[in-house]
Amino acid sequence: MYRAITVVHPVRILFVSRPGSVGWPRNSVRFRVVKKGNAMGIPEIVRRLLRIISWEIVRLALALVLCASWAWAQSPNATAQRIDTLMEQAARGDAKAQANLGMAFHIAQGVPQDDAKAAFWWSKAAEQGDADAQTNLGFAYGTGHGVPQDYVQSALWWQKAADQGYAPAQYNLGLMYLTGTGVSSDHVQGIKWIRKSADQGNADAQGQLASLYYKGVGVTQDYAVAAMWWRKAAEQGDADSQYNLGHAYYDGQGVPQSHAKAALWWRKAAEKGNVSAQHNLGALYVSGQGVPENKVQAAFWYRKAAEQGEADAQYKLGLMYDLGRGVPRDIVEAYFWYALAAEQMDAAKYRDDAASHLKPADLTRVQERVRRWFEDHPPKP
Repeated sequence: MYRAITVVHPVRILFVSRPGSVGWPRNSVRFRVVKKGNAMGIPEIVRRLLRIISWEIVRLALALVLCASWAWAQSPNATAQRIDTLMEQAARGDAKAQANLGMAFHIAQGVPQDDAKAAFWWSKAAEQGDADAQTNLGFAYGTGHGVPQDYVQSALWWQKAADQGYAPAQYNLGLMYLTGTGVSSDHVQGIKWIRKSADQGNADAQGQLASLYYKGVGVTQDYAVAAMWWRKAAEQGDADSQYNLGHAYYDGQGVPQSHAKAALWWRKAAEKGNVSAQHNLGALYVSGQGVPENKVQAAFWYRKAAEQGEADAQYKLGLMYDLGRGVPRDIVEAYFWYALAAEQMDAAKYRDDAASHLKPADLTRVQERVRRWFEDHPPKP
């Protein structure tokens, strides 16, 4: 059996809608595009928005607390002493202590986890102008952690931190303007704030700005500028930008076409767990584009993507087991991966053909294995 498949996945825009939701065929280019206003409904937009935002804020806040007092993790007594000191300083009005105490409550560092107390102390520090606390308080309002969810308040606090030149808040505020969440939709303002953050080296902002240039959303479409910003973020280790830069090289969009450089950047992203990069790297090893043809390596990377639920990689891994390419021929394994793929794409006839070559006992066992896999990997909301 063989089915011709497009070699690579497309460039991934970092937000808002699901791939394929704008009607692209399965194996043609699929984009994640910016929806104007509330086209998806504010709750859905913000849920996706904050999936990006919350990671950035928590990462920053962890650096603020834990890097300042790494001994907390080494000694419970030291942690308790540090908390006592923070509480004394916070009660006296020390803004940085208030911000740190808020994070301690948020991550349960030396105190019981309590989002309401986290928000309380962040608000104390934020009212004194602490940009870290303003950013984290915006996160609290955006997610409803410790305070009633309020996107207007979220945008307000990010605006205050952004006005102080705080890069993460600038990026978050820019996303709010682009999606019309908590503020009126305004691509000019959104791009302005994202650019300010990107100019300060914020990798998420750099990757987002690149995606806007790639699609021509709010700016004149320019693949060369998109590739420039993806490179800046990719060189900081941002996996999405590494993936997108690899795609730019694969297609020769904004950079000279180079399958070898595509493979290089996809490998970097794949090693960080980027599922699309894992899939594409597997495809390159099948075709020998940019890397020596190597079916064993192809199967290795397809498996990485397949285990993350990537349907096309599941199908291709099943095909490799079916044909004995890069792996020992094994119809039971072929059935397993075809069956997983068939839940998301047109692979049922391959699954059924494999089933026709199995003994009833073997088929029963592998079907049970498929059932357990889906129990352990429920669909993402």
